Amino acid sequence: MSTWLTSSKAPIASVTLGCIFYGFATSTFAMTVWVLKGRQKIPVYAAMLILAIVLWILSTMRACINIAEIVTAFDSVNLQTPTGPFDYLFDFSNSLFVFDQCLYYISTIIGDVVVIFRCYAVWKQWYIIAFPCLTCVGAICSFTWVIWCFAKNLPYISWVLMAFAFTLSTNLVATVLLAYRMWSVGMKTYRDVNSTYTRSPLRPILLVIIESGMVYSAMLTVALITIIHVPSVEWVVNGFMTSLISLIFNMVFVSIGITKNLQNSTMTLTRMPVTVPLSTIVYQDHTQISSTTETRPSTLKVSEFEHADAYASV
Repeated sequence: MSTWLTSSKAPIASVTLGCIFYGFATSTFAMTVWVLKGRQKIPVYAAMLILAIVLWILSTMRACINIAEIVTAFDSVNLQTPTGPFDYLFDFSNSLFVFDQCLYYISTIIGDVVVIFRCYAVWKQWYIIAFPCLTCVGAICSFTWVIWCFAKNLPYISWVLMAFAFTLSTNLVATVLLAYRMWSVGMKTYRDVNSTYTRSPLRPILLVIIESGMVYSAMLTVALITIIHVPSVEWVVNGFMTSLISLIFNMVFVSIGITKNLQNSTMTLTRMPVTVPLSTIVYQDHTQISSTTETRPSTLKVSEFEHADAYASV
C-alpha cells in the first residue's frame, strides 16, 4: 500500500462528490441541448453540441467506473485479505484505474482545446494562441507519459505536476485573452450603437467565462499543490474534475440561452427604438453613422465579429 496516501476515506469521498458533481453536470448538459436545439445546421453549434455530448459521456463513464472500483474493493474476496480493500484501491497499475485516469486526462485536454479555440474565434490571430497551444501540447505529452507510468507502476509524481502546470497555464492564458477580447469588443460596440446604454449585453456571458475559468483554475491549483503535500485531497479533487469540466463547458451555453431570453423579453416589454440582439453585435463604421434622431438605428459595417455570441459560445 502506498505510504504517502494516509486517508482511507479519500476514495469514498471522491466517489460521493463525483456523483454529486455528475448530477449537476447532467442537469446543465440537458439545458445545453435545449439551448442548442434547432441550431445543428450551424457548424459551430453542431461541433459544440457534439463536444458537450462527449464530455457528458466521459463524465458518465467515470462515475460508473469509480462506483465499480468501490464495489470491487469491498467485495468478499478483497475483504478477506489482511489489508482489506486498500491494496486494490491503491494499486495504480490496475487496469480499471488506468482507464479511469485516461478518461480524466482526455476530458482535460478537450477542455483546454475548447478554451484555445474560443480564444482564436474572437481574436482571429494565430500568434495569440501560440503559447496556449504549446502548453497544451506539453500537457498531452505529460499526460500520456503519466498513463504509461501508471500502467508500468513507475514513479509519476513529477510528470503529474508538470502536466497540471501545463494545463493550468493553458487555461489561465486563454481565458484571460478571451475575456479581454470579449469585454473590449462588447463595450466598444455597444457604446457606439447607442451612447445611452451603459451595460453591454455580453457582460453576463463574460462573467460566466471568467468565473468558470477561475473555478477550474482554482481546482487545478489545488490538485497541483496537494498532490505532494496532501495526496488524499488530490484524490478527492481528481474524482469530480471530469464532471466539473463538463459543468463549466455547459455553463456558457446556458448563460447564452438565459441572456437571449431576457433580452428578447426586455425588448418586447420596453419597445426600444434601437435594439441590439446579442447575435448581431458588430463594429460600427464611423464613416457611415447617420446623424439623425435617436429613433433611427445607426448604420453598421459587418466585421469579423458579426456573430459575437457564436464566438463566445464556442
